[in-house]
Amino acid sequence: MEIRDAMRMIEEELGKRSPLKAEWKEQIPEFLHAYKKDISLPDCIVEDEWNSRFMLKLSELSKKYADELEEEFGKYEKGFVGGGLAYKLNLSQAPPIRIFALTTILTAWLGWILVTHNRPISPDNAKQKLEEAFEFGRNLALRNERP
Repeated sequence: MEIRDAMRMIEEELGKRSPLKAEWKEQIPEFLHAYKKDISLPDCIVEDEWNSRFMLKLSELSKKYADELEEEFGKYEKGFVGGGLAYKLNLSQAPPIRIFALTTILTAWLGWILVTHNRPISPDNAKQKLEEAFEFGRNLALRNERP
């Protein structure tokens, strides 16, 4: 799966429309009630739809990408603190790699959406925040500190 294919899948999933439901009324800005009979995720996040549909799709995408990363990097070796190999996991089963796969896919999509659409966070600011967050975590590890 190419990153671009994953980005397209995100766009497709975000663009799917759902009929407005009465229980969503408090989650949706009032002006959307008057003008829309249905809603898509780019209009406004409705938690039930977001969690049941979009987050599920992101999980599927991260699994596929982690499987591809395994072809490049091999399995995930999980060792004991005192040394010795405890077991090997497929990369799609290793939480750090699944999170890396998810982050990579979402970062590519954010790079595109922040350039093509007028957003309150500029692409340069977004990139800086992502780099700062990565360095913060990396520096914690280098100092043998936990989050």
